[in-house]
Amino acid sequence: MISRSSLGVASAFAVALLLGAWSPMSSATLRCCYTGDVLEAQAADVEVKLEDGHVTSFGELFPDFERSTSFFPLFYPVYRLDIARVVYAHLAIKFINYDANDNGFIEEPELNVLFMEEAARGLDHPVAQLGGESRLRAIFVSPGDIDGLIRLVNRHRSEMKPDARKTFDEIDLLRIDFRLDGTQPGEQGDGWF
Repeated sequence: MISRSSLGVASAFAVALLLGAWSPMSSATLRCCYTGDVLEAQAADVEVKLEDGHVTSFGELFPDFERSTSFFPLFYPVYRLDIARVVYAHLAIKFINYDANDNGFIEEPELNVLFMEEAARGLDHPVAQLGGESRLRAIFVSPGDIDGLIRLVNRHRSEMKPDARKTFDEIDLLRIDFRLDGTQPGEQGDGWF
């Protein structure tokens, strides 16, 4: 026979386990393997330095940016990708330019910077850099922020300059390529989850 105290302990353990499975983990916990200087922040709070020297936040630059609270957020097609495997010339050059730690891979914190900078420049915001005093080249943001960045780009893509639109169109082509060959995010190159 099961005692009330052991049933209570088992119930408490089950609830804690269930809540733990649904609690959001930090990006640093999920993406432990990035090497290089990186900042962990909320996308809306990231400082953006404009060409005239004025510093604002990404959220002020894009008031329609919203962090997602969905249980099924959108993600980038990759967490880490060997740039040499990219068959789209325009995108390969962009990835090389955003490879902050110069390891030949485009990684999620660098993709966050790419999405933020290219979206802003594509919509004619005179962005000099992310970061006020020093340039940010890699930023960890939450899965909800990644979803928000993707949705922001998708909403404004038709208004963007051709160069930015081509960048995001080719990222979408990567997503399709990986779906067609059956690979999952993190499997490209010597990828990691």
